[in-house]
Amino acid sequence: MSNVINRLDLTLLLSVNTPDYSTIDWIINPDLSSVRDVDPRYWTISGDNVIEMTRDQKITKDAADLPALKRAKAERIDIHTDILTASFTYSGLQFSMIEPDRLKILAADHFADLLTYPKRWNTLDNVGHYDIMNTAAMHEFAFTALVDTLASGVDSGTVLKNQIRDATTILGLDAVVDNR
Repeated sequence: MSNVINRLDLTLLLSVNTPDYSTIDWIINPDLSSVRDVDPRYWTISGDNVIEMTRDQKITKDAADLPALKRAKAERIDIHTDILTASFTYSGLQFSMIEPDRLKILAADHFADLLTYPKRWNTLDNVGHYDIMNTAAMHEFAFTALVDTLASGVDSGTVLKNQIRDATTILGLDAVVDNR
């Protein structure tokens, strides 16, 4: 079994049956020692050799790749924000914050003076509940859900996405870390 690398897209396959791969499209058992410490996105093919791109080739590649990498990183930020804001904790219990529940919380807060108390709110797992005893408690519950959890999660994602938009290099983009 041998390793092969595709001449066009630099796909590296390990431990393959080499007769299955044409030398027109593939380099059989490529010597990767000269690129051992090089990010694979900066590899290129010269003849039957895998070599490191020149500085100018790297700059050109980065400029071409940066917009797509920014979009992908921003999408990961959005997904993480959705996960972070899908639930919230109040009085030690976990409650849902998916879209229908957000609207329900917003409506209950808006019409808090008209509700009958205690107002029972089921937990995320629908096993437990929390009884909201009065209008002030309803406002506090909604504030925790909508401001403390939702707004802070979205705001922190916005900060990260602004850093992504401001990145002018892949190195700058890589420096944006979502550690929320």
